[in-house]
Amino acid sequence: MRVSKAPEIRRQELLDTAMAVFAEKGYETTTMRDLARAAGVTAGLCYHYFQNKETLYRAAVEQYASRCAMPFLTIFRQTDLPIPRAIAQAEAVWQETMEHFPYHGYFHQTGNEMFHQQLNHFLIQELLPALTAYLSRRKELGEIHIGDAGAAALFLLHGQLALAEASALTPDRRLQECRFLLEKLLK
Repeated sequence: MRVSKAPEIRRQELLDTAMAVFAEKGYETTTMRDLARAAGVTAGLCYHYFQNKETLYRAAVEQYASRCAMPFLTIFRQTDLPIPRAIAQAEAVWQETMEHFPYHGYFHQTGNEMFHQQLNHFLIQELLPALTAYLSRRKELGEIHIGDAGAAALFLLHGQLALAEASALTPDRRLQECRFLLEKLLK
């Protein structure tokens, strides 16, 4: 018997299922039929919501990036939070959550570098407006002396993501270096 669900619920189920299937089977070997089977629907229904596997994958990764960004957005949206406290809170979030996101292994797996770069792109898109507003406020209050807050936010986000992936450093060392550089740059 076919179960009818609200479109937004069905779409969300497809996104949740897709991320799990892509992480298990890999992007290249996953088909829309695989995704439909895992979601308990027909392939035609998948195509009703998503034009093709690429658009489904993109939507799933964008949503995953939003979930990964949420703890950091909570910090950056506190525009009256002094920078040292914001750095400490961001560091705590990084330590507590970064390796515990459900698809961390998939995006960090050898051979998935392109997918990881896509995730980073979506993370930056999620975080940039809030970090820009945060830095603008800290500049207005005279806590930092930067030029363009948006440019500074881009620089910080790209630099932090690159450092977070520096495999030559231990996770603790990456965190120490990030903290050190943030404190120097945001004086």
